[in-house]
Amino acid sequence: MACTVNSALGRVRGGPYGAQTPVATVEEATQAIEKCLSIRHQGLHAGRTLDNRGYFEVEVMDRNGAIVDRLIVVKQNGRVRSIYEPRVDMRRERGVPNAKE
Repeated sequence: MACTVNSALGRVRGGPYGAQTPVATVEEATQAIEKCLSIRHQGLHAGRTLDNRGYFEVEVMDRNGAIVDRLIVVKQNGRVRSIYEPRVDMRRERGVPNAKE
């Protein structure tokens, strides 16, 4: 599997955006993200993986357990992309409502 992700982590290069094959299980999605992270980001790992309709959502965590990115893996084609909005998440933690909500 190759991985190119534009995200809060910077651009990870290595080919098309993800597996380019269907991803059917949480385990496959987690393995896909772990493989992407091993290319460039040694101190990061996949955290909680959620099974949503049409895609998996994977939290990317640092060594301290802090979430540094959220990636989705599209079930149909294995495409990976970031959905992380650090400002929105930080505002939620402080109890500040988001204009989008």
